[in-house]
Amino acid sequence: VERLHGVTAEAVTADFQVLDRQVLPEFRPTLEAARRHAAERGETIDIEIPMRSPSGELRWFRRTSAPRMLPSGIQVWDGVEIDVTERRLAAEAVRARTHELETVLATVPAAVWFTYDPEVRVVARNPYATQLMGLDPASDASFGSAGIPHIRLTRDGEAVAPRDMPLQRAMRGESLIEEEYDFVFSDGRVHTLLSSAAPLCDEAGRIIGAVSVGLDITERKRGEEQRTLLIHELN
Repeated sequence: VERLHGVTAEAVTADFQVLDRQVLPEFRPTLEAARRHAAERGETIDIEIPMRSPSGELRWFRRTSAPRMLPSGIQVWDGVEIDVTERRLAAEAVRARTHELETVLATVPAAVWFTYDPEVRVVARNPYATQLMGLDPASDASFGSAGIPHIRLTRDGEAVAPRDMPLQRAMRGESLIEEEYDFVFSDGRVHTLLSSAAPLCDEAGRIIGAVSVGLDITERKRGEEQRTLLIHELN
């Protein structure tokens, strides 16, 4: 208590509110409500609260305590308090980074697929990929699964087996750079993608996932085909 909160154990023993006064004002009602609820039911409080020490430092603590009735009829609290500031900061950093990445994935004009499933059965994607594949935005079906029967993936006119799809190859450690694939839809539409893929590795170099990015170059391919046809006609 002395190290974490900058007050003596004697001061806290004499006045239980010494520590409560370090709780940020906006969190005190939550703490009091939890305490009343636990006191009435004899349950345990388990709450994370921010506290400011006399030095002005703000830190987060996980407080776990339970009421106990003494023979004299006085209710006391037994508990422990753990400094969880670093974990909170790390979690906030992850949330911020996740929000940044989600924003990028939602706005980038390219289809992005990624997975952490070794079997590549669970695949996440950005909104552009969902739109490109003609799927309901709420659908969680993965490309290559039985849930998307209206698309065939081909390369140079040949069907691509599931194990040879970019994401699956990246999961095996391959890196793909700008390979052309066609999305052939059951209604006859064809979209040509310029695809790249790479494995995702942890700090030890172990493959933990894979990501694939596809640029829709359908209009560019059509333009090239039209130019080629025009040149042939001129010849």
